[in-house]
Formats: sequence, C-alpha cells, structure tokens
Amino acid sequence: GEDPGPGARSAAPVAEEGTHPLLGARLATAEPAFQSRLSLQRSPWLAGHAVQGSVVLPAACYLELAVAAADGIVSEVEFKRPLLLPEDGARTLQVTVGPDEQAERGVRVHSSGEDGEWTLHAAGRVARPADAATPPPFQIDAFQGRAEEELPREDLYAAMRDLGLEYGTPFRAVTRVWRSPGEALGRLDLPEGLGEVAAYHVHPALLDACLHVVAPAIGSLREAADAPRGPVLPVGVERFAIHGEPTMPLWAHARLRREVTAADGSVEADIHVYDDAGEPVAEIRGLRLQRLDFGGAGKTVED
Repeated sequence: GEDPGPGARSAAPVAEEGTHPLLGARLATAEPAFQSRLSLQRSPWLAGHAVQGSVVLPAACYLELAVAAADGIVSEVEFKRPLLLPEDGARTLQVTVGPDEQAERGVRVHSSGEDGEWTLHAAGRVARPADAATPPPFQIDAFQGRAEEELPREDLYAAMRDLGLEYGTPFRAVTRVWRSPGEALGRLDLPEGLGEVAAYHVHPALLDACLHVVAPAIGSLREAADAPRGPVLPVGVERFAIHGEPTMPLWAHARLRREVTAADGSVEADIHVYDDAGEPVAEIRGLRLQRLDFGGAGKTVED
C-alpha cells in the first residue's frame, strides 16, 4: 500500500489557542472543531460532581460547550454516555460543529482516553440567536410569599446524597429553597473553588446547581430519598438559551411538566434562571431526567 507519510497520523494542527477553559484550542479543520485536555488536575472543581462514587462530567458542561463552540440557542440535546474522569491522567475532549443547515448547526462532543477510542457523549443543534424571545421577569417575592414551605439547603443535599449524587463544595450553590406542588425556587450564591467564573458564559457548576432545584419540585425530599432507586440523571434538553449576564446571586425556578409518580422512571421540567432583580439570565426548557439503574447498568442495549 501507499506510504501515508510521516505526518499522516498526527492530529489536525491548532489554528488558534482558545481562551475557554473547557473548549480549548480551535483546530485547523474545514468545519469548526475544538480540542482540549480534561483532567481533575486542570479543573479541580469537577471533582465535586460524583455519581455513585465516580466523577462524571456534568450535563451542564455540554450545554456550555455548545454555546462556546457555536454561539446561539442550543436545542434537541441528547446526553448519550456519561464521561467518567479518572483521578489521575486526562481525557481528550473534542467538540465538532457541523455545516450550516437552515441557520442551524449540529454540535457533537466526544472524548478519548489512553486507548485513542472516541466516545460520543452529547449531540445537539445550535441556531443563530435571532429568534431568542426573552422570557418575562419573575416576581421572586411573590413566589416566596405563596410557596408551601422553605427547605433547609442541608436537606436538599442530604437527599441528593441518598440518591447517589454526591456534590462537593463547588456544586453546592443552592443556599435556600422554596417549594410548592410541582415547582420550586432556589437561590444560588457563588461557592468557593470554581476557578475563572468570568471565562464561561454560565459556569457549568452554577448551571448544574439550577438542575438541583427540580428535586424539591417533585415533592418531599425525604420521600424521594426513602425510595430504593438509583440516581436521576439528565438524558436530554429541548432548548437552552442565555438571555443575560449571570450576576450573583442567581435564582432558579423549576416547574414540572407533569406529575411524577413513585413508579415513574422519568421527570420532565422547565428551568428559568434569573438575576436578583428577577430579570431572565438563562432557560433550560424540556429537561428530561431518567432514573439510572446501576444494578442493570451492564445490560444496556447498544443501538
């Protein structure tokens, strides 16, 4: 066969070094592609996101990566496979942006380890932000006034821990929670150890904390924790849009799309994020959460 030549096996050269901590460098490829090295040494705050004892890259990272790579409104996101981060060593992260089709581009996030095998972790679409209708302001005081109860944040994170979701300090941004049937409001204050917060559109640890507010919307946290089941993890997002600057404190309002029963393995919710004046900062619409059965984790059907 033909000699592929000495440079054939090397990766595409770097076109420009990136400034985004997760997205990394832009590669010299025809369609936009970005590559970075992901490790707990480089981003120690990620160690605060553990599921059943393993450090897993938060779903919020994929949303932030899509916005950073393609700049627009993210839609039809599917979280395919969890990205587990090793205690030592790193994984190579690659974000590829597809061709422009009807003012939309596909975005895919892969990673590879020492073996060089690529795994697809998330896929979605990004549209130009021309049609970004901004949601109305939110009356924070009014919700607090009509809420059924205020919950201590310790209860929130204790219940999460019982479900196998272990959040370290950087991910414990929710400091107060008010709930009513089917909805909840959480106040987020900046935790320690997030690194360069200004380098992100919305820091993934803060965005991930907005998802925590879904738990009290489902019902009493103790009931949720007492049920013998696996953790509930994001499997998809219908739409993610950023509307304003994420100045602290932030407020996250979660509303369930339908009632969740004890036998139900899935949850659907809409989350809107506001600043302290109630002005919209971001929205995560059509968040789908699925209960993960770790007992049967080895029996997943390959599609």
